Amino acid sequence: MIHSTNPGTYRWYALVLGLCVALQLHAGIPRWIPLAALPQAVEGHAMVMLRDGAILSVGGFSATGAATDATSIVDPVTGIITNAQPLPQARARFATVVVTTTAGSDVYVIGGYTGTLANATSSARVDVFRYDAATRSGTWRAIGSLDLAVGDCRAVFDGVSSVVVTGGTSQPSGAAGTGTAVQRSWTINTTSFVVTRGADLTLPRSAHAALRYVDALNRPAVLTAGGEAPPPTTATELLLAGVWDARTNPPRQWRNDGGSVTDRSGTARVFGGRTPAGVPMVDCEFYDPKSGWRAAPRMAEARAAFGVTAVSGPTDTASAVLVAGGATAAAPTRGAELFVLPSGTDPVGGWEALPPLITASSSNAASMSAWNLPAVSGGRTAAAPSAILQILQPLNAPDVTLPPTEVAALSDSVILRVTNTWVLPVRIDRMVVEGTAEFIVAFDTSAPTLNAGASRNVLVFFRPATEGPRSGRLVIHMGPVRDTVQLRGTGLSSTVSLTTSGVDVGDVIVTTQRDTCIALVVNQGTDTLRIDSLRIDDADVTITSPLGRPRIAPGETLRICLRYRPTARRVLTAALTIHLGSKVLPVAVTGRGVRRFVVVQSRPQCDTVTATVGSTLSLVANITNPSDRVVRITDVRVTSTTAGTVVLDPSMTFPADVPPGGALPVLLVQTVVREGREDIVLTTVDDGDTVARGTICTVPRSKAVQLDASVIDLGVVCGGQTVDRTIRLENASSIETIVIDNVSFANISGTTSATLPLVLQPRTAATVPVTLTIPDVGNVDGRISFDGAAGSVVATVVGTTAPSADVVLQSTAAFATGGVARQAIVATPTTTQNLELGISYNARALAPRAVTLGVGFGGTVDIDRVELGRAAVRMALDRAPASGEVVAFVDWDVLRADVLQTVMTVGPTPAQPCVASDTVVVDIDPLCGGSAGLVFAPTGALIVRPQSGLIVVHLVNAAPHGVLTMYNLQGQAVSTARIASTTTTMPSIAEYGVYSCVYRSADGVVVRTLFHNLP
Repeated sequence: MIHSTNPGTYRWYALVLGLCVALQLHAGIPRWIPLAALPQAVEGHAMVMLRDGAILSVGGFSATGAATDATSIVDPVTGIITNAQPLPQARARFATVVVTTTAGSDVYVIGGYTGTLANATSSARVDVFRYDAATRSGTWRAIGSLDLAVGDCRAVFDGVSSVVVTGGTSQPSGAAGTGTAVQRSWTINTTSFVVTRGADLTLPRSAHAALRYVDALNRPAVLTAGGEAPPPTTATELLLAGVWDARTNPPRQWRNDGGSVTDRSGTARVFGGRTPAGVPMVDCEFYDPKSGWRAAPRMAEARAAFGVTAVSGPTDTASAVLVAGGATAAAPTRGAELFVLPSGTDPVGGWEALPPLITASSSNAASMSAWNLPAVSGGRTAAAPSAILQILQPLNAPDVTLPPTEVAALSDSVILRVTNTWVLPVRIDRMVVEGTAEFIVAFDTSAPTLNAGASRNVLVFFRPATEGPRSGRLVIHMGPVRDTVQLRGTGLSSTVSLTTSGVDVGDVIVTTQRDTCIALVVNQGTDTLRIDSLRIDDADVTITSPLGRPRIAPGETLRICLRYRPTARRVLTAALTIHLGSKVLPVAVTGRGVRRFVVVQSRPQCDTVTATVGSTLSLVANITNPSDRVVRITDVRVTSTTAGTVVLDPSMTFPADVPPGGALPVLLVQTVVREGREDIVLTTVDDGDTVARGTICTVPRSKAVQLDASVIDLGVVCGGQTVDRTIRLENASSIETIVIDNVSFANISGTTSATLPLVLQPRTAATVPVTLTIPDVGNVDGRISFDGAAGSVVATVVGTTAPSADVVLQSTAAFATGGVARQAIVATPTTTQNLELGISYNARALAPRAVTLGVGFGGTVDIDRVELGRAAVRMALDRAPASGEVVAFVDWDVLRADVLQTVMTVGPTPAQPCVASDTVVVDIDPLCGGSAGLVFAPTGALIVRPQSGLIVVHLVNAAPHGVLTMYNLQGQAVSTARIASTTTTMPSIAEYGVYSCVYRSADGVVVRTLFHNLP
């Protein structure tokens, strides 16, 4: 929040159609600054924010007192004001409404006064300025006229589709506002632009309030209040179904020329205005839809005819309203105040003072802008109208003084804390140092956004170019808004010398480190010396002490410590430079990085050997030492592709020393456990500076084919179907060619489309497609053999066989609502004795009641309602059915529903996936015949929906004052409740079945329906 009340002294220059830069004597404090000049001085004009944050200024009375047609747009990026197409009719003190469109905004200008302030004529025109956000331009369009010319009328968008216009003053001549108040109202359709006269107000009104609010049912509504003849005739009128209703509570205070706004919560509020005696007031009120107008906290300063705006930018909204300027009892005021809306911590809300405006004015205009900042324009000062467009600068950023610093050196940073005192986020576009290059600023982002009340730190540095006092200024850009911070510092000069020109850090093993320290820099001057920086140009050497920017007192010597950690085997020749502003002191740093390591000699090509499984191979690998020191090897660790198959030869002993340029042969023994590539990795355990690791490989081969999978798992398959698979055969040998001349099948029927004989060249593979026929009974346990002169390889085929079945549903007649329908399940030749079928159905129309075996069948049968709309039927028959036999009957409860026809499907279940699907269409005969018998038809009266633990009953098209009773099919009442609303709940019924629901109203109306209960 802004708390400062000292605006300082202002100097500003206005550039017509351009940007105005404000130079402040007291910069860095929140204040109003001039942004630009309007095309001409005006009062009684309108200023509104458009969809993209641009500001539109329209009309008003000029400095000569004449109404103007001036229209201008403040660009939402640059802040530059440009002239737009003039208002079709010059006028002032009109009603203005902004309606957001898909492309931008529509600004409605309604009624107003033409002529001059002293001799004005009311206008009936309605014009719309259509603004395009993409081009940042717009045009006027005359859409019609009111049936009576009025000025000082009021208008509001109803939040749906219309602009509602109320009251105003009708006059053919005379001073503006001296005519006769009217009680008419009009509506303007925002889509068709049609202007229609509405119902008359109950009282004539002018310079009143017309507001949208949220009513007790959370719907947008419109009211008008104030501006009528003085008390006792004051009243509030609500627009209800197109008619103005004055039965609600009247305002607590009579007022006109006050401020009015609908806040972000949808509450209508009025501020200040004039009393019946014409005296500005401080009183404020808000409208409560439940209890009428209620008192709100009062402003600090009485005012009327002032600018007011809800604090809401293009993307951000705050719970606050701003009022600025206005007429007081003595003269126009510069005062500006912010009303913070009620909240959970402040249930009343309250006013906070803002910095005063640059000029005192009344009949001014206020709006928000693209930069989340409020703007105030024009208005009548004590002498004449004003052309100023001023905007709030909300940042608090104090001036900065930097510490004395060596010439050309960089000072320590000083924190400049920038605080946003406004209630909305503010974006800082950039910060620029002007007037000198001796001051440097650093921020944590190039374009930061400061949230309401948030602070960010700017680091300021000083690098003087000469001795003595230096100054500059930091300009903070927020769109076209500027804030200036003064920067000051003093430049110094010092005298230094070195104790030596070179440092030797010695020989250091690579990846190890050594620290070397030396007293190096002497301060021979009379001032404390600040080292700007210590730098070294080699990444293997770091400065461990001192860190940061050390100080050296007069006569003292700075001790510098270096850490050498070589990363490579080389001679070090580095340069240490000591920077003191413009002075650079060089020191040579020398040393040597040495290595101590061994290398396991890898072989990129594998050795292919002929070997049989179970035999052993003798292998040799070499370890060499190309480094500068002797390396002691204490162990060699061996890993291989097949764990445990390759080990060190027992004759190998450790430790073993390998001198520079020397080598150590390592003997290995490999046990062959399979054909194919065997990668062998050797890793040394030694005192070298790096891990030694290398790889050799062997490829034992014999004349055999390898399969990509020795077991083919088909999973669950249906008896009698065919399954296609592919099997990949690989010849892993690097020498032999293998021929497959036959593919045979055992315990399973199958064929292959491969062309035989199949020739596999060395290190090649081929894919063989096979088609398998699944047996009708029994699980799959087959073999596929690929045979050739070099032998055979066998793939095992496994799987679980599920029996296939095929049934159909028969529906020979329509199902009658409220009764029980029987439906047959008919067998086909593939049906088995043990069946589980899934039946899907419309649960709103049908419910399975029972299942019985068909004539001539013995065994067991049951039905399981798996879930609403799906059931499982299980049958264990004493014999296999013949084609066309009815194996079972399903009895269905037929409910009153919302359909005359529905679909039923029979198919597989997870327990028996090999059942073919069949779908039938079921016709439903309603109780009353035709669509009139549907329970969910638009003319229906009861909707009953059983749920978990309760039954929900919806009453349609009947008065909810009566008794609701549930009956079973024997006519016994099982539940009764008295209801008083269209929706009620009753306890669930424990028993499954069809029930009747009967409603008897207090007027004797009886409504009934059937429903199916699923406990």
